[in-house]
Amino acid sequence: MKKLIFLIVTIFFSQIGKTQTWTFPSNIATYNGRVNVINSGYGFAHYNVDPINNANNQYLISGYSNSNFSIVTGKNGNLSVPSLILGTSDIERMRIDAFGRIGIGTTSPLSQFHLASDVDHALTISRINGTYGFRIFRNAQEGSIYFQIGNTQNTWETKIKIGEGEGVNTKLILNPTGGSVGIGLLNPQNALDVNGTIHAKEVKVDLNGWSDFVFKSNYKLLSLQELEQYIKQNEHLPEIPTELEVKQNGISMGDIQNKLLQKIEELTLYTIEQQKQIDELKKQINELKK
Repeated sequence: MKKLIFLIVTIFFSQIGKTQTWTFPSNIATYNGRVNVINSGYGFAHYNVDPINNANNQYLISGYSNSNFSIVTGKNGNLSVPSLILGTSDIERMRIDAFGRIGIGTTSPLSQFHLASDVDHALTISRINGTYGFRIFRNAQEGSIYFQIGNTQNTWETKIKIGEGEGVNTKLILNPTGGSVGIGLLNPQNALDVNGTIHAKEVKVDLNGWSDFVFKSNYKLLSLQELEQYIKQNEHLPEIPTELEVKQNGISMGDIQNKLLQKIEELTLYTIEQQKQIDELKKQINELKK
């Protein structure tokens, strides 16, 4: 450990004053401006400085006890893509590449933080003892991403589950341009688009008006003869979308409920009028019977 600290101090001062003359211990060698520290025990440090041929500059710092720790950067003299690498048991575990991207489980991180594995893995944020945490968990077998909350190290409650992949495998899409949410489809056009069945105990729809205007005294109700003629010509009720329109555009739940209630209220007026006519006919029949 003392040798490693000495090395770090040596590196620091060698960079701020390359023209100075230093006296190194026997295990530190210099050659053409290069400084090398070698130890065959539980630590190894190498700092190579070549002000003439910068392409050969390399930095290697490693310490180990039963091969449990290693840090390497710019190894093999290749500084065009230098990386800081951490490993245990002779296996690379994490690296920071030349662009500052951190990779765990990958030697080629694709983003600022890239976590890769072919088995189940997670990114966890919690208290020191592992309780009351939040984690993003990937189930490798399912190919699904879970957003989970937990109050113990081994108890996690799933809040959001998202399927991986595209097309039919896509379960949830958040449209960043408009804040739209799509379930079962790739390009949501509305606040919420669902390609499937919605099961709910209750759905509440806000409307700007209601169909009680049918009962206003100035409402013009078509006669049954006019209604019959309209149906013969158009093959649907007035103000109700056609089959083709429904196939092309779907229906607005609030609007269609309003229209259907309008037709029910119109039907009620027809029934009341018919009852009046029936009562009048009964009255006339009774008069004839006298």
